[in-house]
Amino acid sequence: MRISAGYDVAIVVTVASLFGCGSALAWKVTTSNHSNIQHAKVEANPTLYVRDVVPPEIAAQAQPHVKPVKDYVEKTIRPWLADPLLIDTIMSQNKRHAHITIAEIDRLDAGFIERTDKQLIDSTTHNPLADYLRQKKAAADGVIFEIFVVDNKGLNVAQTDPTLDYMQGDEAKFQKTFLVGPDAVFIDEAAPDNGVNVAQADMTIKHPKTGKPIGAIIIGVAVDKVK
Repeated sequence: MRISAGYDVAIVVTVASLFGCGSALAWKVTTSNHSNIQHAKVEANPTLYVRDVVPPEIAAQAQPHVKPVKDYVEKTIRPWLADPLLIDTIMSQNKRHAHITIAEIDRLDAGFIERTDKQLIDSTTHNPLADYLRQKKAAADGVIFEIFVVDNKGLNVAQTDPTLDYMQGDEAKFQKTFLVGPDAVFIDEAAPDNGVNVAQADMTIKHPKTGKPIGAIIIGVAVDKVK
């Protein structure tokens, strides 16, 4: 998600519906008022991020930009999704975040959104993988507007440009890729962004040896420049 005008997003996840429990635990996430966050006392886990009720093949998938954008990312992005730098960086963060709690995610996310946690922001924008992504963006001749990578919790690993928040696990870019499967691709609606008509192309990143999902990549594509 790129920086835009402030807004509130509230998502309530009913954990009981996911695990078949008799009593429900709720997790409320807001992107602008973290004092209102309610936490379930459980460790963060991708299974807590409820899948969107709209299947990936519906929503924006019938719009005319979807096929050319999908063809573009399959041809130009898919070939380097097994790059060792990409895989190793994601796996390293997955290991560090193996036991991260929802409360810890919320604290990190708040510092990222409010731009008070400079160390966290710098760690995602100034690392070897971020440099690698910027090289890919620069080589795309204006077709790629932004790129960022998230781990198996939906937390930013590396990014070419500032994102609004640190945690993407409650959004379609994660729910319709990582939670769907190792080869999932989701092309979101196109919308103006700083004068450019951009659609986010979201892809699961899988481990080249196990074939299991380890994270996701989000590519902002300037749809008018896709041939």
